[in-house]
Amino acid sequence: MRSLTAIGPALCAVVLLIGAVSESEAVLYRWVDENGIVHYTDTLPPDHVERARTLFSRSGVPVNRVPRAKTPEEVRQEQELERLRAQQQSLVKKLRSFDRVLLRSFRSEDDLLRARDGKLATIDVMIQVTENNTRRQETWLAELRTEAANLERSGKPVPEHLQTVIRKTEGSIREGYETVSQRKEQQAAIRASFEQDLQRFRQLHSGGARGKKPTSRLLRPVLHEIVACSNDSECALFWRRAEDYLSTNSSLEIQTGEANDIILVSPMGRRNEINLVLTRIADSEGPGSSLFLELECQTSLRGVDLCQSPELIELAKGFRAAVAP
Repeated sequence: MRSLTAIGPALCAVVLLIGAVSESEAVLYRWVDENGIVHYTDTLPPDHVERARTLFSRSGVPVNRVPRAKTPEEVRQEQELERLRAQQQSLVKKLRSFDRVLLRSFRSEDDLLRARDGKLATIDVMIQVTENNTRRQETWLAELRTEAANLERSGKPVPEHLQTVIRKTEGSIREGYETVSQRKEQQAAIRASFEQDLQRFRQLHSGGARGKKPTSRLLRPVLHEIVACSNDSECALFWRRAEDYLSTNSSLEIQTGEANDIILVSPMGRRNEINLVLTRIADSEGPGSSLFLELECQTSLRGVDLCQSPELIELAKGFRAAVAP
């Protein structure tokens, strides 16, 4: 009996020889006409060069199958899918990078809250300084206006320099109010940002997520759904519906990104084996976006088996109807 090491190279050589048979070396073509009739010919009709066909060697062994040529629409769809997947991977990498920074920066929720409160306190001091200065400006303006009114009552003209000082003081007061308003908006943004960070921090620590090593096997896409939206308001509505749809399934573990552009969904305890990745990606042309949901499975028998569960397949297939009924 020949050993496996002896058989291996021979088998590889046969495969290489078979794969090397080109269309010009083939004797027969197997092709199907528009009526579904199978033909075997030594030449391919010119009007069938874009159809699927099988090539046979001189010994009658099938050596290659040439798929039919893609239509322009199919080519366009494939290119768009590649664009969406590239953008999706970019968002996933961005989220992972943010997660690493978040976990390195804060050891606990208290650390995160102290950092938030420190930033808010700094802005509070700025607001207080601006408000105090504005009050002084208002007192000064009242005195200037009184002076101008006394001159007018006595029948004297208000000097140009006094009018100029009044206008400048009024402008300074308006700027002060605007600055305070901007500072308060800044505080609101900080609170919202830290609230998102806090939620993400909790997600990363839930279920033993922290310290869990990522899988060494790649995740491959097996199913995808694309829902297009035409403008910001419609996209925001579809995104809320998508979040609600995914959140209704209590057996899912949901991780949201820092911005409203990515959600990672996994069955509880299966984060390294299955992912449902939802991303919102702007159109390459126009004001719309695409909500791109893709089901990914680990390249292992267990990952593929889990991906084929009826619950996950139905969840992915029901996405479009739930988001854009």
